[in-house]
Amino acid sequence: RFSSLKTFMRFIEEKEIYTFKPALYLFKIQKFGTDFVTLDREEIRELENLKIDNQFWQKIVDVFVCNCFMSLRFSDLSTMEKGRFLMDEQGDYIYQKRNEKTNKDIEIVITQTALKILKKYDFNLPKLTNQYFNRELFKILEYYNLFPQIVKKTELKDGEPVATEFKKRELITTHTCRRSYITNCVSKNVSINAIQAATGHSQLSTLSKYVKRIRNKEQINAID
Repeated sequence: RFSSLKTFMRFIEEKEIYTFKPALYLFKIQKFGTDFVTLDREEIRELENLKIDNQFWQKIVDVFVCNCFMSLRFSDLSTMEKGRFLMDEQGDYIYQKRNEKTNKDIEIVITQTALKILKKYDFNLPKLTNQYFNRELFKILEYYNLFPQIVKKTELKDGEPVATEFKKRELITTHTCRRSYITNCVSKNVSINAIQAATGHSQLSTLSKYVKRIRNKEQINAID
């Protein structure tokens, strides 16, 4: 964003509208690694197996779990169309559409867990606003006391990175689905090309930002 701002400032100067101090172009934002949470397969299964009496909460959980296996941005999730689900030569379902944000074609392999939920709603998942979804999701996680473990999130305060402690459930949102999908795919050695086909990322550097770095001693020791 600041790079775009500098470009705009140069444009203003070229049009002789205003002249900025040269020092402004030397200003750089301090970069730091922001922490985010993901859910592994066991945690997603725990959410999937909840016994919920509230039908509205059940819809929230169903959509969340399903998207943990589809990795759609919320804008794409809210514009999901039944007609874009196709069956390939092996009889497996795939979902094809053009990504709302990047305008890239995506192709998602539908896993059995996602398929079970999609069939429940006849391939028309409930359409909900992002704000309502996140608000109700937080209530569900708190009510059932899910994911209470403490995690740290780094934020910039007064120009310095500061780590703040949260309960894991407090950081879970609709976007956690996408991050969890990518991280779980990487942990299962899914090829980068297959992940990019599903997420619509064209740049590997952008995709890598979504991957939760996890120390796996077994995999590392396997190369010895």
